[in-house]
Amino acid sequence: MAEFSVGKLWRPNDIKAWRALSGRLRNGAVAFMVPCLDWFQPWPSVLPNGAPSVPHSDGASFLDGSLYAGGAITASLSADAALRDTTATIAVTVGAALTGGEYFSLTGASGNKRLHLIHTVETEDGTNYSIGFTPPLREDYAEGAAVDFQSLGCTMKLGTDALDDVWMTMEAPFKASPSIRFAETDC
Repeated sequence: MAEFSVGKLWRPNDIKAWRALSGRLRNGAVAFMVPCLDWFQPWPSVLPNGAPSVPHSDGASFLDGSLYAGGAITASLSADAALRDTTATIAVTVGAALTGGEYFSLTGASGNKRLHLIHTVETEDGTNYSIGFTPPLREDYAEGAAVDFQSLGCTMKLGTDALDDVWMTMEAPFKASPSIRFAETDC
C-alpha cells in the first residue's frame, strides 16, 4: 500500500491537474509505477572511478560541463530466487555495505516492478550478502537479475477503497484536501 496526500488545493490549475490525474487512474483499471524516495540507501561514500556519467534527457550537460552520476549502486542476484521466497543472495559490486533497513526493487519477466525491504543481512565475503526481506517475491527471478537500490518503486493500481478521496469534495471557498491510496497489482 502507498498513500499520497495533498494539503489544500485552492488554485484552479492545481485543482484541474488533480482532476486530470484522477481521470488517468481510470478508477483502478490502469497499473503504473509508483516511485519511492529513500535517502537511506547503500550509497558509496565516494563515487567509484569508472561510474557512468549521464546527461539530461535532451543530451545536454550542466553549465560547467558535468553530468549526472549514474550507477552509483550496482547489485544483482547471486542465485535464482523463486516465487514466495523471503530470502536471497545478492552481490553489491558498487555501493556501501548492507546493514538492513534498505529498500530495493526487482523488475520481473511480467514487467512489474516490486518493492521490498531488507530486514536481516549476513555478509558472506564483503560483496555477497544473504538477505531476508519482506514482502515475499511475487514471481521467479533468475541469477543475475538487477537489484535496484536507486530507482525504487512498485507497480500499483488505485486502491478500491480510495475512489471517494480521489474524486475530491470541494469545500467553500473552493478548496479541497485530496489523497490517493494505491495497492500493489496482483498481476
